[in-house]
Amino acid sequence: MKEKLWELQNENKNVSIYSCDDIDKFLYGKLLAVNDREFALLMYTPLGMYDGIIVKRIEDVTRIEYDGQYDQKMQKILPQDINPKNFYIDDSQITSSVLNLSLKLSKLVSIELLNSGINNVVGIVDEICDNKCTIKLVDEYGYEDGYSFILVSDITQVMFDGETENLLLKLWKINMNKVAD
Repeated sequence: MKEKLWELQNENKNVSIYSCDDIDKFLYGKLLAVNDREFALLMYTPLGMYDGIIVKRIEDVTRIEYDGQYDQKMQKILPQDINPKNFYIDDSQITSSVLNLSLKLSKLVSIELLNSGINNVVGIVDEICDNKCTIKLVDEYGYEDGYSFILVSDITQVMFDGETENLLLKLWKINMNKVAD
């Protein structure tokens, strides 16, 4: 799978990626980075809206589709204002690069640890150093909820700046403004 992902990234193709998480659903978007273990995908919703960046492990990929009718439809409706080159991701450190985007841009991430199947940590990266990361937690209502300290090597999926993360970020900003008043 990794060779095909590299090939499709180099050809600048949009792809549909199926995983063992749910074999009937897929992620659609542009590959931003691929290495031996993981990949980063700039995602779009079925309505053609930007939906953040996901980092997943290659071992979870069960199928890749490209150049089909779905892709042709999506190419007609994708936003032209999203430039994948604006998201620099180091191929050798994909997860750390996306965590650094959260730190730099103050955007939320949802993190799965050790293939748990759930978002174990949701918040804004506060600090990243070596293989360690501290995240300012944000709860489902947009309130700060302390900190979480994790090892980057335990991360099996990261979702950055997606619809859910943007909703929580809006709530967090509203709640922070109320505290300041």
